[in-house]
Amino acid sequence: MLSTSVIRRGRRLAAAGLLAAAMAAGPATVYADDASALADNVESEQATADKAQDAVDAAEADPTTANVNAAIAVLSADGPAPSYTFDGVSSQASTQFLFAQLQMQLSLQAKQEAAQKLEEIKAQQEREQELASVIQELRILSSKASTTDTVDLSSDLAARIQALGVSATAGKVTKNQIDTVIASLEEEQDRIESSIQNQMVYVQDFLGQYNSYLQGSQSSIQSANETLKAVARGTVDESDAASSTISDLTALASSINDQLETKRAELEEALANQADGDGSTSVKDLFDQYDSLVEQQSLVSEQLASALASTSASGTTEGASGDAFGMAALGAGVGAVAGAGACYAVMRRRAGARDEVA
Repeated sequence: MLSTSVIRRGRRLAAAGLLAAAMAAGPATVYADDASALADNVESEQATADKAQDAVDAAEADPTTANVNAAIAVLSADGPAPSYTFDGVSSQASTQFLFAQLQMQLSLQAKQEAAQKLEEIKAQQEREQELASVIQELRILSSKASTTDTVDLSSDLAARIQALGVSATAGKVTKNQIDTVIASLEEEQDRIESSIQNQMVYVQDFLGQYNSYLQGSQSSIQSANETLKAVARGTVDESDAASSTISDLTALASSINDQLETKRAELEEALANQADGDGSTSVKDLFDQYDSLVEQQSLVSEQLASALASTSASGTTEGASGDAFGMAALGAGVGAVAGAGACYAVMRRRAGARDEVA
């Protein structure tokens, strides 16, 4: 039976082949260098996405420092998203190429979020290693204290314990005191292990977005190339091409807005539980997801506004329902972005001294 990664690569190779054939079939004079560069960039990024998925799957199955570092290396290997102007491409095909570029930017944003989460996991692993080291030293002290009344807790070890969030004072300590400290440190170990497992879920979620937006970008490039061929044949209505892109942007803006509302509700519930002493759900992790969605909505709203202004100025759409829905989605998107400021303030105020929100 073929593995998931092999099947995934097969599908992408087939899609890449279709894309290459589509570009080769059209008149060469209508293709801008930027359009070809974007297609190449998407194809290259898809290869990285496959490697990243395999590396993260390995880290999730066996979250060793080596596996986490390997996943970070794959996700951090490339630079920022390129920016193209698509000069020389017909106006509506250019809009579609810009939509493809937008999805490429969104995919790389999700990729960066996944890498950041892995960095946080790495930091927690380092803390976990320090916990294990301190606990081992304390157990040696505890075994010595079993035959004497007290033992000396060094100032260095006491400082390391305090750095891990547990109270400790250098000097003479009893076995019971040592065992109490060990129990507190073991609770912190359990909390970190649970947190790492939860954060791996968020990493996989961001990777899912990374792959989804890459596939959307490739699909948009294919659509743009089909538009270019149709323009060359004289079989396409420019207003239809414009409305199609606006509809796609509108659907994406509406989808992100729905996700924002869902995430906002999850945050409200997590904050309420936190106030009741239940910290099982990390407010910071949820906030990071919300923040990422706000950034996505900002990019989408900006391009939707540009597309609406472009079609309005050129007169390629007149009273189309897509325009009306586009304006509504744009309003919702801008509202979501503007509302983020209030959400930041509420989170910081309610999270308070727990430092759950960075």
